[in-house]
Amino acid sequence: MGLVSLLRGDNAAALQLASPRVRYGLNNTGENGRGDSLKAFQWTKDSDHVWRATDGNIRFSVRMESTGGSPVAGGTLLHISATAERSCVIELCEVEFAVECATPPWYVSRTYRWQKLQREDTLNDFGPFVVRWEGENGKTGEMRSFAGTHASRVRWKKGRFHISVYVDAAALHPRWMFSNGDTLSTAAPVWKPGASMTMSLLLREAGPVAVPPAIAGRFPGGAEAAYVITDHCDFDHAERLKILLEGDGRENGWLEQGLRMTKGVFAIPSLTPRRRPAPTLAESSYRDLIKRLQLDGSEIVPHGLNEAGNIPGSIFSAELKSFAAAWSPTTWIDHGSTLEYCYTMGGATNPEFDLLTSLTGSGISTLWSYHDVPVQSSSTLNLFLPPEGVHWTDFRQTLRHLAVGEPLVALHYLRSLMHHTLKGTWGRIVIQAMSTLRSIGMTWYKERHLTGHDVHQGWKKFAQSYRMLQAGKTESGISRHPHTARELALMAAVVYPERGVPLHQVRDEDLLLFTTLETVHVRDSYTPDAVDRLLKERGLHVGHCYLLNDLPYIAGIFQPGKQPVRLSVQWTRAVRHLSSLVRAERLWNPTMGQLAAWMRDTQHLSFIPKGTAGMTVKNSLSHTAHGVTILLDPSISPSSVLWDGNRPAGSRVWDDWLAIWGDVPAQRQIVVTWE
Repeated sequence: MGLVSLLRGDNAAALQLASPRVRYGLNNTGENGRGDSLKAFQWTKDSDHVWRATDGNIRFSVRMESTGGSPVAGGTLLHISATAERSCVIELCEVEFAVECATPPWYVSRTYRWQKLQREDTLNDFGPFVVRWEGENGKTGEMRSFAGTHASRVRWKKGRFHISVYVDAAALHPRWMFSNGDTLSTAAPVWKPGASMTMSLLLREAGPVAVPPAIAGRFPGGAEAAYVITDHCDFDHAERLKILLEGDGRENGWLEQGLRMTKGVFAIPSLTPRRRPAPTLAESSYRDLIKRLQLDGSEIVPHGLNEAGNIPGSIFSAELKSFAAAWSPTTWIDHGSTLEYCYTMGGATNPEFDLLTSLTGSGISTLWSYHDVPVQSSSTLNLFLPPEGVHWTDFRQTLRHLAVGEPLVALHYLRSLMHHTLKGTWGRIVIQAMSTLRSIGMTWYKERHLTGHDVHQGWKKFAQSYRMLQAGKTESGISRHPHTARELALMAAVVYPERGVPLHQVRDEDLLLFTTLETVHVRDSYTPDAVDRLLKERGLHVGHCYLLNDLPYIAGIFQPGKQPVRLSVQWTRAVRHLSSLVRAERLWNPTMGQLAAWMRDTQHLSFIPKGTAGMTVKNSLSHTAHGVTILLDPSISPSSVLWDGNRPAGSRVWDDWLAIWGDVPAQRQIVVTWE
């Protein structure tokens, strides 16, 4: 754990380098055990500007480069790389710097506030990493990312500032497979010999510590937050869809509100064993409504291709091509744990379907693969700030729905609370018992009476599940994940390459996976107050919704017990509030495809400070980047800002930033200046 000095002297950035921290997983030979490997790494100095360390599995390098006459003038570049020397599985990998700092350092939090660091914080990988500290000589040191975005951890303890950057972590790219009968994480793929990851940071002297630095905005056009809905079609119904789109006679429909969603649909009719099948694009009345939604600006995407039942590869290929030609989707929403062509069932490696090639060949670049943030959406809409610990919101909602005479909704919340708090085999058994009680309650709700046979059948199914769970108790490797729930919450990954690498490693040809927040009880979650909180947190919401679900244990968008069917007051209030914020351009409401494309593009934009009153923005993309946003000290006058010699496309004053934005042409760099 010894520290190696990188810079000393009058420079405010008198950095030291600590041993890398790596947590290995088990690879197919079992050579790497799980745990922290700290003592095995010893830094050696290759030259005046290069340090290396290895434990035989991973070789680290930190190289310092003077910016001199380069476009990043006025500082030092730190190039950090990790390279596999032999096959290994990495669950967590970080490189730590340390600097003496008697007073609290400042940093950009994940809520995009320039604030003092009190003790410790973890920053996810979609936002600028910028920290400042006051050195012993009174000078201000600054470290920042300038090309791409990186996850990091910052700590201030006993007069020492610790800056850790995550080279890689399984929690930055969660992936799942169901094909072996269990929920298997594939988030930590094998690093083959020669595999490497590199990131670069800028180290420089800066202005006063407490003065907000110029940073890149998270979203385009000066938006403070973003709101995305992905709606799954498992509970679709043409009549209810018409009410959602047009309203129920009170001018409260979704259409013509300036709002978008990513709407999943089935293309092929199916026979479902337990309930009426969902409508498909083969039904003209349903298809016409979906077309109206698309013309209103929403994205229509395949939720798989069919609701139930496996199909041969020839039909899969033909239907996917037909869907792509008719609807031009850029997103795929995986469906079910039984369909062989789905990603989570091994469709990517099944030669009959060759899912990834089929998707990219159809113009699809974004894929949802069953990763929800483990939090109740009535607690928060923000993917970047999922709360840790017990989900007390579930408990409060349980009591509230009991009080208003909705016991089945209350029972569903109670089951969610159990799911979040109970662990292990016995926890799963209790949850299964809750599901059985809910099933019996559903029978009573529908029939208004129960027979002994109904109860017997319900508990017979529970007994079967109990035996299966008990049998699974002794299976080796069951539910072994390469990340903890806390790591998933803190790193808060949203979009990442399907290859199983962090967002900053994205390539043009990569298919992207994305994370969602399951939003079942829509009228409890989508409220004006919740949306305002998302805005205040500068957050991102990607909802995993079933908007047309009218099951009696769901607090959905429809008013319970009303005939004819009417939209709930809570839902229509939320829609009006969302519309007003989107029209005011404070809230960005893209489709999932648009969000993923923006997040991909941001990794190819560089934001390089020029002194204290300028920034160079470089676009290495082959297309123009529109609405690129820079946040400045709010004391700066908008009239003093020049964007490549002209006025910015727009500006807006937040409560603590001045947001300005404009376009950056392909393969160009522009200079932004202010006074």
